[in-house]
Amino acid sequence: MSCSVIAFSNQKGGVGKSTSVVATAGCLLGRGYTVLVIDTDPQATASSYMVSDFEKQEEGREASLYHLIMDENLSVPDSIVHTPSGDLITASFLLYDMDRLGLGTSAIKEIVDEVRGQYDFILIDTPPNLGWLQTAALEASDDIVIPTKATAQSIRGIPTFFDTVYYVQNTNPKLRILGFLITMSNKRVLACKAIAGELETIAQQMGCQVFPEWIRLAEGLFGEAEAMHTNVFQMHRRNNALKDYAAFADALVKAVK
Repeated sequence: MSCSVIAFSNQKGGVGKSTSVVATAGCLLGRGYTVLVIDTDPQATASSYMVSDFEKQEEGREASLYHLIMDENLSVPDSIVHTPSGDLITASFLLYDMDRLGLGTSAIKEIVDEVRGQYDFILIDTPPNLGWLQTAALEASDDIVIPTKATAQSIRGIPTFFDTVYYVQNTNPKLRILGFLITMSNKRVLACKAIAGELETIAQQMGCQVFPEWIRLAEGLFGEAEAMHTNVFQMHRRNNALKDYAAFADALVKAVK
């Protein structure tokens, strides 16, 4: 099977984007797929989830995404960290400098192209803001999943994000929006259902979908993942959020294959 490169992207933070990347990677790995996560977010949340004591190791790390972009002699395969949740190219706080460096936006695509033949899926976690990193990540991707809470605040920036996608499609015309993944929301809450209806309308206009697999609200679970800097879904085998992500992973495979 050919490799699918999927960016999880939204210009709104706090919507479970990094958690969704790591959880989906773990679910795909459990189904026998080979998976690489590329963390392009300087906050390095996905890296922290996947690598124990990531913050302690980061200061001396010389093989992060930043170093791969800046050093053409650095080997991509040698920079990959192997974890129980899948392979990983880590982020770095040094990525905060990328916007001011004025580099071409093909840098992440060049990294992806070097290793895409080795994986079934490459999942890219993007920063929650406009800028060089998000643009370069989308340019390297085949498809986009937009994680969002079912709240008015969470979907407010979607039109601006679509403008970014349109811009990137000038250089990456095959880039598709697969759909919206509703996270940390309860289908039984009327306000959430109303926002989901708005998303359905937007999805129809954009020719994509709202994935039917909502990720149920699990504040304690998500908080524990952040506090412990680990993939909590490997620790809690019996929880609704894991079941939701497993169903989403199956839907994602069908959507791209």
